[in-house]
Amino acid sequence: MKACQDLATPAWEFHVVVTTADKDQFDHGVIDGYLALDARSGDFFRGNLPLLD
Repeated sequence: MKACQDLATPAWEFHVVVTTADKDQFDHGVIDGYLALDARSGDFFRGNLPLLD
């Protein structure tokens, strides 16, 4: 599910995928999520990344 799916305001959405050396962390060593920023203010307002929640 994307971070900005139900928003009515303009947003910049970034798909972030990072592989880690430790395959026991996260989802078999992969962090996969979305980071959303308000397009007008630049404020972070939604993300489903494990280290930001």
